[in-house]
Amino acid sequence: MSEHGLTVTLNLGWIGEGSVFLVSDTSATRKGVAQQPLSSLGQNQQRPDGVAVEESVAKLVPLGSHAVAALCGDARGATLLVRDVLRRLGRGTSLHGAILESGHSLYHHHPPFGGFSILVAEWDSGPRLLRYDSQNLALANVTDHGVVFQGSLGKQVVDRIRKEIEGLPKPPVHGQVVLGAALAILQGIAASEDLVRDSVAGIFYGLQIDADGVHWQPNMLYVFHQKDRAPQDDLPLHIVGCRILDGLCTVGSSLNRAVNIFVPAGDTTDRSAWMTRWQDSLGTEAALQMSKLIAFIRVTGGSVVILPNDQQHFRYVYDDGLQFAFSPELDRRLRWKPTADRPCSYSLGLPAPKDP
Repeated sequence: MSEHGLTVTLNLGWIGEGSVFLVSDTSATRKGVAQQPLSSLGQNQQRPDGVAVEESVAKLVPLGSHAVAALCGDARGATLLVRDVLRRLGRGTSLHGAILESGHSLYHHHPPFGGFSILVAEWDSGPRLLRYDSQNLALANVTDHGVVFQGSLGKQVVDRIRKEIEGLPKPPVHGQVVLGAALAILQGIAASEDLVRDSVAGIFYGLQIDADGVHWQPNMLYVFHQKDRAPQDDLPLHIVGCRILDGLCTVGSSLNRAVNIFVPAGDTTDRSAWMTRWQDSLGTEAALQMSKLIAFIRVTGGSVVILPNDQQHFRYVYDDGLQFAFSPELDRRLRWKPTADRPCSYSLGLPAPKDP
């Protein structure tokens, strides 16, 4: 999102088996100096042109029990839109009606807003994707458009992400594991490519929606490593934990040695009270213990390994600093070299398959 109405960010949605998935980055773009030099993924948040692209905002806003909007473009306009939509929903207006009415109301705002759009994932007798654009005041059904992108990312990276999303594991793999694999791929691309150039930065987070409602991503732990030899020969480059608590995105990073909390537009959470409630579960050690899935991401080469956090193949101890132990099976999988037709590995159990 941007303070100046630029189409910056990355939101993407797609339809899976019986679900709709929605993912967003956490960047905000403005002119000036970045408040922190690095994002949780290690990205340089200050561009040479004097623009700061900072990991600082949650863009996924629930619109009821079966719908969520991802915001893009002018931050003021998009934020006011979803707040007005939530008010209208509270008065009994339908979701589609609320979006169109709010959009027409904001169209006459003075001074005018910059361009913005929202990508809406919903369950309405089935998974659906909708896109609203403030320029033409239209709400389009894009359910059948494959992987839907919204934002400023360059075509080459968009094509790469589309290929990866279309190649995600299919049922009977659980939807939350599919979502975890998608997020791990995006974190790996963000850590190895200069997405800040396209005003995309920060942790990616997401959700799925089915007939039972909104399901936020599982608690994820991302372990970034680089060298091709045995991973236990070197400590990982860095470790990032991401959890969604009460709809707020929380991110802990070994680089920044801090936990950041990103509140979505329209949320009235008191951060101090919220921190008091969750303070015992926000540290790095808690993130390690509470993560449901662990993603091992090789920054050079791009391979991704997803494992459940059962502590059988990957363990950590806090004696003299953070130490890791890898089982022989996991060591073998982490040294797996990707090929053109198999760029990523999705390990849902061990032992690992044979190397290609």
